This record gives sequence, structure tokens and C-alpha cells, in this order.
Amino acid sequence: MSITALKAELAQLPQDQRRELVGYLISLNRPAAEEERLKSELARKIEDNDPANWMSLDDAEKLLLPEQDS
Repeated sequence: MSITALKAELAQLPQDQRRELVGYLISLNRPAAEEERLKSELARKIEDNDPANWMSLDDAEKLLLPEQDS
């Protein structure tokens, strides 16, 4: 499959699937050390028991889905 054909196929994907694909492609180019750093950071955040450091679902949606703000 050519890059042109692949681009045409990808353009037809729904936005959520395109975002997933972008994340996947970025992860392919991330050095292993950076990947480990990000995994450690995520684990630290997941294990954080202090509600002062938490984010509400509404705030997360606003951050991740800014086009849905009114």
C-alpha cells in the first residue's frame, strides 16, 4: 500500500481513532528511556492518594476535548 493510499484510508477514520493512531505513532518514535520515565510518572500519579492533586472528570474532558467547550 502506498503512503498516498494509506493517507486516504486514514482520513476516513473517526476522530477518536485518528487520535489513537497518533498516540501509537508517537510511541513508536519515543526512546525506551523516555517511555520508562513516562511509565514511572504515570504510576506515581495513579498511586497519589492526595485529593488535592487529583483532577475532576470535567476538567479532564475540557483538557482532552477542548472542542466540546461551550
